[in-house]
Order: sequence, then structure tokens, then C-alpha cells
Amino acid sequence: MKLDIKNKLVSALDKLNKAPLKPQRFFGLRTMILRGIFHQAELGNVNISVLHKCDQQVRCKVRQRLSLPSDAPNAYIHANTKDGGLGITALRWSAPLRRL
Repeated sequence: MKLDIKNKLVSALDKLNKAPLKPQRFFGLRTMILRGIFHQAELGNVNISVLHKCDQQVRCKVRQRLSLPSDAPNAYIHANTKDGGLGITALRWSAPLRRL
């Protein structure tokens, strides 16, 4: 049975837009939404292409919230906060590694 992770992610991101403060949005994205998606991706049957599309959705929403230009590098979004990035984990690369 294939899981519908992309639709779950989109609905969760829409709910997260209603958070009053931006730090709460990113905290919720990092701790609640992405961890739930990771859990389903680790245990379920999910294609890499679906994970890539989920990453695109997350990056699109982050760019909209922060008013970043569309040509802002993906590495800035996925880089660790200690390195000057936003610390959003990439689903496409992390979920398959967590299965091992």
C-alpha cells in the first residue's frame, strides 16, 4: 500500500501557515511535521521521486514565508543552523538513510 505522504505534507504546511510567529512555524516544521513524514517514509513504501516532490513543496513554502527569491540556493535551506542555514532536513536524502 502506497502512502499519500505528499498530500499529508501539503495539508500540514497549510495548517502551519496559521501560526502567529515565524519562529513557531519553523520549529513546528522541523520538529512536528518533518519528523512525522520521516516516520512514514522510513516504515512505508515511498519512492524517491515522492520524497523529492515533498522537498520541493517544503522549499517553496519556506521561500514564500521568508520572502526569499526563487533563485536562493537549496543548500541555504537545508544547511545546518551552525553553518548559517535554516536547518530544514532534506527528505530525499535523509529518509532512505534512516531505513538502514
